[in-house]
Amino acid sequence: MSFKPIRSCILIILILILTNTAFADSHQWEPVVLDFTASKSIPWYNFPLQVTFTNSNSGTQITMDGYWDGGISWKIRFAPTKSGIWNWKSTSSDSGLNNKTGTFNVTSPTDSDKKNNPNLHGHLETSNDNRKLEYADGTPFFWIGDTNWAINADRCGVNNQNFYVYVNNRKDKKFNLIQIQFFNRQHYNEGGYPFPDNKGEDTGSGDWHPINPSYFRYVDTRMDYLFDQGFVVAGHPSWLSETKITPTWAKRIMRYLMARYGAYNTVWSLTGEYQFSRDHSDSLNSPQEWDQLGNFVQTINKYDHPVTIHPTYGAPSYISGKIFKDYSSSGEFHNSSWLGINWIQTYAYAEDVSESVYLDYRKTPFKPVIMAEPGYEFYPSSSYNRQTYNNIDGNLSRLQAWSAILCGAAGHTYGAWGVWQFYDPSHSQPGYSGAKVAVWSTRLNAEGASDMQHLKAFFLSPDFDWTALVPHRSWLRINGSKPTWPSRNDFSPPHLAAEYGKTYVAYVPSGNNRKTITITNLNGNTYKAEWFNPRNGQYTTINNGPDGVNQWTLPSLPSNNDRVLLLTAKKHSSIATPIGLGVKFVK
Repeated sequence: MSFKPIRSCILIILILILTNTAFADSHQWEPVVLDFTASKSIPWYNFPLQVTFTNSNSGTQITMDGYWDGGISWKIRFAPTKSGIWNWKSTSSDSGLNNKTGTFNVTSPTDSDKKNNPNLHGHLETSNDNRKLEYADGTPFFWIGDTNWAINADRCGVNNQNFYVYVNNRKDKKFNLIQIQFFNRQHYNEGGYPFPDNKGEDTGSGDWHPINPSYFRYVDTRMDYLFDQGFVVAGHPSWLSETKITPTWAKRIMRYLMARYGAYNTVWSLTGEYQFSRDHSDSLNSPQEWDQLGNFVQTINKYDHPVTIHPTYGAPSYISGKIFKDYSSSGEFHNSSWLGINWIQTYAYAEDVSESVYLDYRKTPFKPVIMAEPGYEFYPSSSYNRQTYNNIDGNLSRLQAWSAILCGAAGHTYGAWGVWQFYDPSHSQPGYSGAKVAVWSTRLNAEGASDMQHLKAFFLSPDFDWTALVPHRSWLRINGSKPTWPSRNDFSPPHLAAEYGKTYVAYVPSGNNRKTITITNLNGNTYKAEWFNPRNGQYTTINNGPDGVNQWTLPSLPSNNDRVLLLTAKKHSSIATPIGLGVKFVK
C-alpha cells in the first residue's frame, strides 16, 4: 500500500493551517474573504495591505487592496474570475501583513447554479457594440432596477428582518438590480454611524476619521445576501456632493468601498447628484475635480466594473442652453474615459424621459444609457416649493420604463415614494423629508413595481432579440404625421424600436384609442401581430397582421389603456436595411 496520498493530504492541511486559508472550494465569481492581523494599529486610509492572486491555469493576476476591519484586523475580499487553482501572496510594509501565502481551488458554476444565482455569470461589462450591458460570460443583462437609498439604514434592518422582506419582494417581482448609497452620515445601522465624528447634516465636520467598521460589517451582510439572491448593486458612496469633503478624502472613501465591495457584482457611481457640489466652494465641487476622481477610481477598478456618476435634475446646462440635457452624466462627462455608462435623472419630469434617453443614445462614442432615476411612483406633486410636477401613478411608471427602453436605454430603474426613503414613522431615526411619505411596507406592491416584471419578461422573450432593437419613432405616423415628443400636457405619443424586417415593438400609451397609428418600413414581409398587455403580461393575437406591405395601420386598440404591439416576421427577407433606416451601430 502506498502512503503518498496520505502524506500529500497532510502537507496540504499543514499549508492551509499555516497560511490561514482553510476554507472550502469556491465557485467562480463567488467572493471569498481572507483575514490578516497587523503587528500594530494602522489608519484605515493608509491601505498597507495588497494581495496578488494568480490563476495557475491562465496566469491571470489580480491585485486587491486590503480593508481595515477594526483594531489590527485587515481583510481581503476576492472574486475569482476563472476556475482552477488560485495562489496568493500578500505584500505590506507591516511585518504582520507581509509575505503571507496561500492557495485555493475554484470550480466552474453549473447551468443550474447560474439559474439560481445569475451573478455566477460574472461581473457586468459593456457589450461589443457599446450599447448594452452583459455578464462576463456574454449573457445579456436587461437592467430592471429598484431604488432604495436607505437600504443600509437600521430601519431597513437585518435584525428586524425588514431588509429581507424588501429584497425577497423585489426578487419575486423579477428585479435584478438595486440602486443604493453605501452610507448616509446621519443614518446609523445595527453597527452605529458610519463616521461617528461626522454625522451632521449638510457640511458636517469634514473629518472622515475615524471610520466605524461595525457599521460596514452590517453592509457586508446586506451585500452578501443581495449577491446570493442574484442582484447587481449599483451605488455611490453617498451624496458626497452635499458634504464638506476634499478630493483626497473622496479618493480614500472610494478606495475603501472598492476594496471592501469590489468583489461583488457592482456598478460604481462617484456620488449622488454631483451638481449639488457647486454650492460648496471649499470642497470637491468642479467638473474637473469629479473628472480626476473618476480617473482615480479607474486606476483601482480591479474588476473593470462600469463606472458612472449620478446627475441631478433641471440643473443649468452648459450645452445648447437646454436644461434637460444636464439630466445626464453625458452633459459634462460623456467624453471622459472613466465614464462607462450614462446615467439619467429626470425625476418627476416624466415627459422628458424619452427624449433625454434618445439624445444620449445618439451621442458618440457610444455608451450604454440607463434611466437611473425617473419619477417615483406616488410622487407627491406638492412636496417641494417649485413648479408643479407630474403626479406619478402606475400608468406613468409604465410609460417611463417602456419609453426609455424603446428610445435606446440599456436599462431602467423604478422607484416608489416611501420605499426609496424606507420610511417608517415608528422608527427612532427619521426618514427623508417630503410631504405625504407613506410607510415603506404599504408601497412594496405598487402597480408600477408589479408591472416591471411584465416589461422584463416581454423583452427577454425567446421570440426576438431585444439587443438588436434600434429606436425608430420616425417610422410611426399618428393621424398621418410623425409623432412629437411627449409634453407635460400630452403623454400619448407612442414609441417604436425595431430590427428592420424582423421585429417591431411599439408602445402605445393611453389616450390613443381614437387615433390612426401606422408603422412604415416593414420591408414587405409577413408578420405575426400581437397585442401585449403591460399590466398583466398577457398576449392577444391580432388577425390579419401585415402581409406583403411596406406600411400597416394598427387595428383599433382593445381599450384606451396603454398597450404594446409586437410584430415578428414569419419569414425573413434577405433585403438589407436601407441606408438611413437605422443600421445597428457598432464601434
